[in-house]
Amino acid sequence: MRFFDLQRTGTLDAALSGIKPGWNTTDMLWPLPQSELIISPGLAPQNPGY
Repeated sequence: MRFFDLQRTGTLDAALSGIKPGWNTTDMLWPLPQSELIISPGLAPQNPGY
């Protein structure tokens, strides 16, 4: 899975910014599950863009 390899190596922004129109840096982040935010308040706030 190329997406995850690029994300892991920190090169996702450089690879997709010129290819995918409307790409934002926050697009690489996934939302934290609400159940995990309730269990562990130290995780708050939610990732940017969600």
